[in-house]
Amino acid sequence: MRYLIGIFLLHFALCANAQQVVFRADCNAKDVVVGNPFKVSFELQNADIRNINFPNFDKDGFTVVNGPINESKYMSVNGKSNYSEAYIFILSPKKTGKLTIGEARVVTSKGKTMTTKTITVNSVAKNNSSASGDEHNLPASIAGKVIFRMEPSTTDAVPGEQIQLNLKVYTQLDLTSIELTKEPKSPMIDLLPLSYYDREARVDVLNGRQYASKIIYSFSFFAPKSGTLEINPSAVQISMGRNSASNPFSKPQLYPLISNSVKINIKDFDNAPKTFSGAVGQYEMFANIEKTNITTDDALKVLITVSGDGDIKKVLNALILFGKKEGEPFEIYPPKISEKSKESDLGFEGIKDFEFTLNPQDVGDFEIRPTFTYYDIKSDRFVTIDTLIKVRVIQGKRQISKTNKLDKEEEASDSKEKTISFTEPISKAVWHRSSKPFFGSFLFWGLALIPIILFAGLAGSRFYLQQYMIMTAKKRERTKAERELGEGLQQAAEHLKASDQGAFYQSISEIFKNFLGSKLGISKAELTKEILAEKLEGKVDDEHIRSLTRILKICEVSVFAGQNNNQAMQRIYDDSRELLNIFAKSLS
Repeated sequence: MRYLIGIFLLHFALCANAQQVVFRADCNAKDVVVGNPFKVSFELQNADIRNINFPNFDKDGFTVVNGPINESKYMSVNGKSNYSEAYIFILSPKKTGKLTIGEARVVTSKGKTMTTKTITVNSVAKNNSSASGDEHNLPASIAGKVIFRMEPSTTDAVPGEQIQLNLKVYTQLDLTSIELTKEPKSPMIDLLPLSYYDREARVDVLNGRQYASKIIYSFSFFAPKSGTLEINPSAVQISMGRNSASNPFSKPQLYPLISNSVKINIKDFDNAPKTFSGAVGQYEMFANIEKTNITTDDALKVLITVSGDGDIKKVLNALILFGKKEGEPFEIYPPKISEKSKESDLGFEGIKDFEFTLNPQDVGDFEIRPTFTYYDIKSDRFVTIDTLIKVRVIQGKRQISKTNKLDKEEEASDSKEKTISFTEPISKAVWHRSSKPFFGSFLFWGLALIPIILFAGLAGSRFYLQQYMIMTAKKRERTKAERELGEGLQQAAEHLKASDQGAFYQSISEIFKNFLGSKLGISKAELTKEILAEKLEGKVDDEHIRSLTRILKICEVSVFAGQNNNQAMQRIYDDSRELLNIFAKSLS
């Protein structure tokens, strides 16, 4: 048995280390001047190419300036390898307008066929004017050919909204270096430097002229209270030219560039609901309760975890509400609050725990409704997330003043049962001998039906035998799936016992993805929480889908999930076991 467990553990380890096969197209331009070049690439990751077909660029409205240029990359980080092969084209548009680059198609060495998405490029007419208004006293020879700008992700915001501020250089010349000499500033905000931003050189169009552009610095900040926020200009120093060995007096030419200032209009919320927590962005909530059956002697612990891509410090509250007709059957104490945040490719993300203690004030069956309201930036509206948890409180040693409704109902039920009585029959049955002849009697028809019954029984036994065999095969499949789930959870339990947080959350994520991927027929390349949620719609309750999404989200941000301790990991482990059991029953 230990050898079998070892084989299954090895299987899960291989699945965890397997790299996704991805085929994608990338373009370094959204806008381009007609006749000017830009780059498009088609890249296959973690697979070898058997055959590849590119779009018909001429038919799509482009001239191929150069390409295809083949490029291969291999990387190994922390024992995980990543291999990619790309084909690069330099194109130029032949006409103005919205032009679409069609799909590329690849067949991998294992016979899998994949296609890219189409790419739309806006081709504009050339502007021959040399004045741009952004040259900042540069010499006439380079005026308008190098521009430095500050570009916010939005100029209209609400209080608490996360805004990204990019410092971007546009150039038509070869620059030797760019040095930031003055950072942007505003007394109303703190600018937080970002590490994750697009560092690739791109193609952009300003005033009908095409430039190579690049973000040299990126900052994030959270909009303050309503009003107009102004960010002062920043400055860089650029250099062009190089030292020449043949001319010892040659030096790079240095030029200062000053950016534009930025103004952002911040508008306050209209009709914010009373449950609004102060959170702005994209958020999720997950609620967990210790137990659902308690006595009046117990205190109930409820943990509410919220996470999102906004300012986690602005999340002031999560609420616990009750059924409309129940009043307040629990006394709620102020929660213990803890929070952590980190930078991601979405900016700054955070996670916050509210641990409530509830003291029962009545006995019976109650509904606890953890509730969280935030302002959704994408949909421009307030969103309330809540979940219903049923709790039963029974009488303990501590007496309470309110009526024990549950006991009353049970007593009433018992009293009804005690009133039920039985009486003796009024008369006794008397048997009489039948006077009917044998032909046409019950005995005659009984004997006549015996062959038919035997034949039907034989046919039925064959049918039920087939059904039994089918059910036995299905049972074996379920047993195998349950065994694999059990072994995966055993591995997660070992990581939990060893307090290995990274390995624990990785194993939990892999268990869900492998099990649901197998049940729903989803390939490993498409195993994301969004696709899993989409495939599960209509098959399980929405509440269970939300729980799955929340658990996978916590696994993704495991570097700071919960309290970074065994208590938070134990909650995720218990919830995962319960959810997997539900999925196993619903999808069987």
